[in-house]
Amino acid sequence: MDHSSCFRIGVDEAGYGPRLGPFVMGLVRVDGLGGLTQALELAGASAPLVKDSKRIYHGNLRELEISALALLTCARAAMPRNLQELLVCSPDGLKAHPWYGQLELRLPLVADAADVDRAAAALWRGLKRANLSLGAACADVLLEGSFNARLKQGHNKADLELVQLGELVRRHLPVRARGTVLCDRLGGRRHYGEWLAAQHPFWSSGSSSESADASSYTLVSGRNQLQYQFLVGGESCAAEIAAASILAKYVRELMMHVFNRFWQSRHAALKPTAGYPQDAGRFLAAIEGDGMFAEHRSVMVRAR
Repeated sequence: MDHSSCFRIGVDEAGYGPRLGPFVMGLVRVDGLGGLTQALELAGASAPLVKDSKRIYHGNLRELEISALALLTCARAAMPRNLQELLVCSPDGLKAHPWYGQLELRLPLVADAADVDRAAAALWRGLKRANLSLGAACADVLLEGSFNARLKQGHNKADLELVQLGELVRRHLPVRARGTVLCDRLGGRRHYGEWLAAQHPFWSSGSSSESADASSYTLVSGRNQLQYQFLVGGESCAAEIAAASILAKYVRELMMHVFNRFWQSRHAALKPTAGYPQDAGRFLAAIEGDGMFAEHRSVMVRAR
């Protein structure tokens, strides 16, 4: 087997449940025979933290930012200088969301750039020692208006999540390869066979298993082979999923920082929000009389 044609993709999301702010899906692809866990073990004490983003982020962005920017730096050979550069291209429908402006937010936001450089250098060394490379590290942003529009088109939230997953993975699948796509089990969903058949119509279905802890499927096309694994608690099971969760959470936090900065510039005493249902109600009540909000309410407030 050509080890250079092997890969492991991890995918995870942030912002599925909130009423405010975007839905973000992160992806990491590790190329070579092995996985991110091996590279981190070889990276030494300066390696970035790679674990479930909820175990890293507790209101202080610093550690999450170091990990996210180290991953991005290793994948791109340069640290993104601002949010626009991180995203590569602007999310669809940005002009309809004036609270996000031009995404000129400079990075790092709170961490020291030297700390990011050290973590990225350690991760780079670990990858090289393991004969691996970080083929992709990214986060896709689905803005609130696009989220609402897709729901109006007939998607439910769970279906929308699968659509985003399919689009993101397709863009980063190597053309000829044998690899694994790892994902946290989406909203408790257990069966993915029909969805996979639609995603890969020219691939043959191989073995599959659907247990309480994992749903696994193998697809074959000539010498190419894909395995999909949907895991309960995936961030704790696979470093690639944890890394994707870090990217998704970090980008959503940056987007919410821009969001809050905009509305606080219009309402000086306004406290920021993370967008989750109870606090979103408080935030929306505080800006109720704002003409900008009245004009953009149907775009800004996520459908449930």
